[in-house]
Amino acid sequence: MFTIGDDVYKSTADFCLQYMRQQRSGFNPYLKDSCHTHDGYTLYGSKAGIKDSTYIDVAGGWHVPVIIFSIQLLLLTLPINY
Repeated sequence: MFTIGDDVYKSTADFCLQYMRQQRSGFNPYLKDSCHTHDGYTLYGSKAGIKDSTYIDVAGGWHVPVIIFSIQLLLLTLPINY
């Protein structure tokens, strides 16, 4: 059994931030592991003076669903005035 009270979303922001830390791409200090470290290759870069298949370090950022999920959870925590 659980109680739903005024503080039901009290730790939602902390949960979202922890989840975002876990889903960081590149080197993730939270998990001490890396992902997407060799994904950045150019296509059609000739207009910018870049040869096709040139490697560019694009590590960092988050996986897109993480951002969407976190924003949705944070929106749930906003006070609603009727």
